Amino acid sequence: QVRMATMYGQSPDATNMLTMRSQALQSLLENASMVQAAKDAGITVSSDDVDKKINEYIDEQIKAEKGQGAADFRRALESQGKTEDAYREELRTELNKNRDQIERSLLVEKFQKSIADANKVTEDDYKKS
Repeated sequence: QVRMATMYGQSPDATNMLTMRSQALQSLLENASMVQAAKDAGITVSSDDVDKKINEYIDEQIKAEKGQGAADFRRALESQGKTEDAYREELRTELNKNRDQIERSLLVEKFQKSIADANKVTEDDYKKS
């Protein structure tokens, strides 16, 4: 948030800086707690799950860049001497550096889904009440 404020010509004052840092710390603590709760609940994430998520990120990135103009995207790659496949591999290499972070994110997603599924109210439950 500090970077965003600075990018737009705003200089956050000390109170705003403290608030932003506090929010960031709170977010990190909540995420760590969620990861631990997921592990405690026996939720796991396989290497295949992480690979699948990486492929989704790559597909989304390529789609977004092509959405701004497929011909422009192709020319940009060609100007760098790359093919789309080479670019995909470059993205995969970068994302693989963050496998642990992606795994933690998937753990939290699975944990939140398990909580939502466990607390889902069906029509039959509604009629019984």
